[in-house]
Amino acid sequence: MSLDEAYKLLGVSEAAGFDEILAAKKKLVRQSGNDRERIVQVEAAYDILLMQSMKRRMSGDVGSAVRFADVKRARSATKAEPGLLQRLPVQVSPASQDTLLQLTGVSAALAAWSLAQGLAEPPGMGRNDIPGLQLALAVGATTYLLRDRKRLSLQRAGGLAVAGLVLGTLLGSALQSWLRVDIIPIFGLGSPGVFVSEWAILSLWAVGAFLA
Repeated sequence: MSLDEAYKLLGVSEAAGFDEILAAKKKLVRQSGNDRERIVQVEAAYDILLMQSMKRRMSGDVGSAVRFADVKRARSATKAEPGLLQRLPVQVSPASQDTLLQLTGVSAALAAWSLAQGLAEPPGMGRNDIPGLQLALAVGATTYLLRDRKRLSLQRAGGLAVAGLVLGTLLGSALQSWLRVDIIPIFGLGSPGVFVSEWAILSLWAVGAFLA
């Protein structure tokens, strides 16, 4: 299949960005139903345009607003974060061994659950669904351990947990903007939402383990 044929099949222009190409591919796959031959053609066209898009980015043959759009979004989100941290002074307070083991066990289980959810998604879907239940449980577990084991007030424990969630999400989003697991999956994981959630859970673990 030629490049022109790929553009024609997906119904996008040469100036189309990755998001537009991905949306066109998903739409055609849904419309194809059980027509495997049609789906294979759509996937082949998508791969051709994906490689073309990556080549254009690497060669600089796109505007700076396109090449660095994801990075700018991550930076602008980071600028708003210092205000939250300034209103919530923290101190280093390592957890006891028993608390650390409990927190590690809960965090590892939630991270594994979230990862399994991401690996179960069909290849090439690149979904942005956030595993909200796992993150909610991680925030709850961190808040509980900070209150029960480090004797913090509910307001402070909850504030630290939310700050950890936000910082982890920002870090995961910045790494996703750079790695783009929806384009090149890492060990089979192609879900940006799950990738970001893994960093959020890790950040919550660090808050519970070291801060007070």
